[in-house]
Amino acid sequence: MCRSLAFVFCILLMVTPSFADDLFFEAGVQAILLDKCGKCHSAKSRKADLGLYDIRSVLRGGESGEVVVPEQLEESLLWEVIHNQQMPPKDQAQLTDQEKKVISDWIKHGAHSQQIPIASTAVPSYLDVERLVLNAWCSNDMVWENA
Repeated sequence: MCRSLAFVFCILLMVTPSFADDLFFEAGVQAILLDKCGKCHSAKSRKADLGLYDIRSVLRGGESGEVVVPEQLEESLLWEVIHNQQMPPKDQAQLTDQEKKVISDWIKHGAHSQQIPIASTAVPSYLDVERLVLNAWCSNDMVWENA
């Protein structure tokens, strides 16, 4: 019975749409930040102690604290300064509407990266649950209690 329930649960998870590959940091956000912000926030030049060249530096934040709050666009300082056109500086190339959309979608959907998992206070994604169920099912460690 337990294996049947686990199998049905796994099948349901498999038919759930997968996370879009284009919403990963490396799929577009990184290139935008390097192009539009790299002059001041690169590995060589970390103005305000903020690097925007890789996911770890973005998540580390800078002098003002964290700049990206996954799934919370309005709480993310990076989005605030981009949306309010405070950054990049006026004498630098500005982000296009499409570039802004890529960054806002990335933050709204969890600020995911292919490099490291992002801790989130939100409900675990179906991928997290799927891994948990499959690992437990395959190792016979899953315990089902009667409710």
